[in-house]
Amino acid sequence: ARNANIKRIVFASSGGTVYGDNGFNKSKEFDFNDPKNHYAICKLTSEKILDMYNKLYDMENISLRISNPFGKYQNTNSKVGVITVFTNQIINGEEINLYGDGNIVRDYIDVSEVAETFYLALIYNDKNFKIPSIFNVGSGQGISLNEIIKIISEELNIMPKINHLPKREFDVDYNVLDITRAKEILGFNPIGDEKENIKKYVKEIFDNMSSNEENKIQII
Repeated sequence: ARNANIKRIVFASSGGTVYGDNGFNKSKEFDFNDPKNHYAICKLTSEKILDMYNKLYDMENISLRISNPFGKYQNTNSKVGVITVFTNQIINGEEINLYGDGNIVRDYIDVSEVAETFYLALIYNDKNFKIPSIFNVGSGQGISLNEIIKIISEELNIMPKINHLPKREFDVDYNVLDITRAKEILGFNPIGDEKENIKKYVKEIFDNMSSNEENKIQII
């Protein structure tokens, strides 16, 4: 990118993993990092490289630490995205694997709001570009796994089947992002209650799956 005279790369980092265990405080961009997996370490390494290029070669790279995105076009058959996975499993009458007591809290954000932040990062204009180049991107709202399951089951009116398993060592109890910097500098403004966005998304998955089933029947 530098050789092609591209000034800015907007990088999708991971606010959901890079901080590690930060107690029950909202994680800020310059809090201590204590990642628990290779994925998070690779994200941090990429951030450092981009920041190095800012300092050495006058680039304007920005890293967005995204929390736990969900939303339209997320693959319902993949194992990525707990809301999508749980919704798909509940609809199909499959067991949910729940590690620990279900009180793990995460910061969930609709992918449309993530896309908006990428746009804001691309158009951000500062003549000196002296600001730190890392921003948290989340809702700033904490929701537990138990709450996620409750929201999905109530929206679908289906009782979930839950397979309770021991807590995993790498699961952090609480991960919610402080999004103040993104709001103040980039103009990021997540709208509404994320629980309501989750309800709308669950209904969308159900409607799409129902529509696909009807089409299959018509084809047969």
